[in-house]
Amino acid sequence: MIELREIRPTDFEPISKLSAELGYQIEPEILRKQIILISENPNHTAFVALETSPDDPVGRDEKLVGYMHAFQTFRLTSEPFVEIGGLVVSQNHRRKGIGKMLVEKVENWATASPQARGKIKVRCQAKRLEAHQFYLSLNFLEKKEQKVFEKKGW
Repeated sequence: MIELREIRPTDFEPISKLSAELGYQIEPEILRKQIILISENPNHTAFVALETSPDDPVGRDEKLVGYMHAFQTFRLTSEPFVEIGGLVVSQNHRRKGIGKMLVEKVENWATASPQARGKIKVRCQAKRLEAHQFYLSLNFLEKKEQKVFEKKGW
């Protein structure tokens, strides 16, 4: 059984492991601090997907198998929208509807945002073809390709 709940700072270790499955390494302590910042910011939301057992109502055997982070944003030359900042489902739990559940949770959050008016965007690495197909299956439209540049230490 899969349950969704808001992210908690104590989720940092399993989220760190899930992120590593896609090659995104982050120090657990930094991740814990990021979760706190997200939780305190009303323009951000994050949820986790937990695999639970109906025989364990207390949740001792629950396992974090996915997460999603989204945030309200805007650009000078475009209307406000919600952007999915991260969505990961454990490799062993993909194609079971968990990603769709997480996207639907964010859709509900985005719909409640008067600024975003239910508009959602997501960026995907070019090499993540399965993720592209996933978003297309949920009626996202491919709008453009782009490169991302980063500058450090100036």
